[in-house]
Amino acid sequence: ALRPSVDERPGEQQAQQDVRHEERGHDHRQQRVLVLEDAQQLEQEERDREAIRERLRLRNEKRRRMILPAILSPVLVGALWRLLLAPNGALNELLLTTGVIGSPIAWIGDGSTALWALILVDAWNWLGLPLLVFYAGFQSIPPELIEAGELDGAGRVRLLSAIALPLVVPSILILTVLTFINSFN
Repeated sequence: ALRPSVDERPGEQQAQQDVRHEERGHDHRQQRVLVLEDAQQLEQEERDREAIRERLRLRNEKRRRMILPAILSPVLVGALWRLLLAPNGALNELLLTTGVIGSPIAWIGDGSTALWALILVDAWNWLGLPLLVFYAGFQSIPPELIEAGELDGAGRVRLLSAIALPLVVPSILILTVLTFINSFN
């Protein structure tokens, strides 16, 4: 067998060192790519967290708006609506500005509009709790059931009548009892 000469061994060692250096360089490039990928993933996760926070903020704001009429004092509600429905109030101002009416209307002072104005005010005042209960009831419906209904070809009306309403019946019963009790107050 031929033995390599002394001159060939340093070249061989150099080649091995070059291969190791190349592998280390490749490892460094891979590490840089992994670091970049990790940074991009962290940025995406932060964007996702921010989107979730925004959705929760909007959901909480929607809930606050729904319950507001129910938690306001009846005296405060009466005073606010009296200001809105006055002949020089905000409602007449809005309707005059948009050209819907030609002259101010005495919403509470006119016998033909007073009953309807009071019905509107009372309905607005007691609408908050039912809206919140229905909202919670519909939110509790598992999305998988809606998705299964859609896959079965159910339209919006069918989804409402066959899936959503049966699952919201407990909420309807609670509101019926509360309304019945409230009617005696």
